[in-house]
Amino acid sequence: MPVADFKVTTTELIFAISTKPESELAEILGTSPRQINRWQTGQDPIPRSIFLLARFYTSGIVPFGEWKDWTLAEQCLIPPHGNKKGCARIEEILFIDHYRKDRMLCNSQYTLIESLIKQRNFYKNQCSLEAKYGLMLATVFREKDPPAPSTQPY
Repeated sequence: MPVADFKVTTTELIFAISTKPESELAEILGTSPRQINRWQTGQDPIPRSIFLLARFYTSGIVPFGEWKDWTLAEQCLIPPHGNKKGCARIEEILFIDHYRKDRMLCNSQYTLIESLIKQRNFYKNQCSLEAKYGLMLATVFREKDPPAPSTQPY
């Protein structure tokens, strides 16, 4: 059984160091297949850096930094405690700038449409009021006989 000098479960150690062939792991980890075998059998404790690199290589779990515990699997970036259903695909990540620009454009168009609707409602209400009160004023101040058109030259 593999052992380590840091806090980790045996299952994680076994999975990280035994999933891939020894020769492949040795090439990735920069060591010999014999050393991989010594770690697998528990003769030597697995160093933390080797475990983290092996875990990243075998299961795609990012070991450190801002992306800690995120998983890279099958062309997807999966968040911690997330599933593959809601993950971001590599193609989507390549177009993230376009998505941001599209969102900003949609927000600005939404704001413009909202202000145009408010202006339309205001002017519609104003026209209704002017028509209502204009008709009332025209009725009150109506001349009995409109003046005859002038036939005098200017």
